[in-house]
Amino acid sequence: GYLHSDGYKAYHKLEGVTSIGCFAHIRRKFVEAVEVAPKGKASSNLASKAVKDIGQIFVWEEHLSKLDVAERYQKRSEKQKPLMEKFFNWLEGIVVSEKSALGRARKYALRSEGVYSTFLQRWKAGTYQQPS
Repeated sequence: GYLHSDGYKAYHKLEGVTSIGCFAHIRRKFVEAVEVAPKGKASSNLASKAVKDIGQIFVWEEHLSKLDVAERYQKRSEKQKPLMEKFFNWLEGIVVSEKSALGRARKYALRSEGVYSTFLQRWKAGTYQQPS
């Protein structure tokens, strides 16, 4: 089965369970970085860009949620996959203090990139956990 979660490492060890990361957890880390960064500083601008980029992924998820599962899968490859690749490549290229809120958000996102990309291969999974 599948487990849609925050990417907690213990979940990866569950037998017969595929972890699917929740992008809302990544977004929350960058929102926290925006909140503590001095306005107008590079860290504030970078964190804001991350929130905006994740927002684009969410916008597409909202559009795709109206499609049948087969078409959603196809469109994810066309629309969301390039956005995610661009986002993670951008994250790899920025240099920030690991101790800063932005650095911690960056590390959190990059550490579990594969788990957060799993939803691209799963027809029914989304970018974030659905409310129960």
